[in-house]
Amino acid sequence: MKKIFLILLLFLSINFANGDVPSLTGYYYQFHLYYNNGVLVNDRDFKYSYDVIPGLYIQSGVQTAYPYVIEIISISGVKLTEVEFDPGVQLTGKTVGKLTVTAPYFANAKDVNIYDSQNKILISIPVSETSFCNDDKICDSDVGENYNNCPNDCTSSSLLAVTPSPSATAVPETDKTSSLLSAILYILGGLAIAGGYFGWRWYQKRNFNNT
Repeated sequence: MKKIFLILLLFLSINFANGDVPSLTGYYYQFHLYYNNGVLVNDRDFKYSYDVIPGLYIQSGVQTAYPYVIEIISISGVKLTEVEFDPGVQLTGKTVGKLTVTAPYFANAKDVNIYDSQNKILISIPVSETSFCNDDKICDSDVGENYNNCPNDCTSSSLLAVTPSPSATAVPETDKTSSLLSAILYILGGLAIAGGYFGWRWYQKRNFNNT
């Protein structure tokens, strides 16, 4: 009985969790790389060369006058930003080893290029599969475009025509009440099913003992 009740609670918690839509602000890229005597490649120990991580991006410290540079290019070919990093901070004097570098996330990014201290490109990583802004001058709210994350597509004049994202839409009190009632009904229904099941087992066992 306890197991069934816990399963019901887990089911309800998953349903309520699915109602929360996270904001797309406050994300950053995390790249998994391997450095070998000036050559930079994807780390084979990872299935994907990068992840998009929720959280505040904090630039790592640079302790050299000749840092490496991460350059982020948009779908339309515009440089969105560049970030300096120092591979020596992680390698600590070694010429071979794993590197984990980060950069701010952009919803319209296409490629991330990494250059060495001599401005020579070492690796280019495509990131368009995690981007949803296509810079087509059309504000497509269905895929999450809005003025904050896609200013090229969603101008201030188009705000009135854009449907607010789920995260910015207030939940009416009636919806909250309905969700609570649904949760209660789920629990009661689950308890009724569990009670019927154990009652049937008891009835079967009693008949077996009588025979």
